Amino acid sequence: MRVVVALLLLLAAALGAFAWWGQYTVAGRTRYDEMDGLYPLGAGLLAGFLILAAAGVAWLAARQRKR
Repeated sequence: MRVVVALLLLLAAALGAFAWWGQYTVAGRTRYDEMDGLYPLGAGLLAGFLILAAAGVAWLAARQRKR
């Protein structure tokens, strides 16, 4: 389970970095303008979802260990 949590967090970090770059840097805003700006936004939302999923998996693993 630790590997799954680590992979989810690693993927979330990569997506979060892409989302930050696409939204908050001049190069990112130039590359992803107008409707293409939805890609970094979607990556940021997916990063948030993956962080919540990792927390859920970690919680379930801790719950199983208590039994």
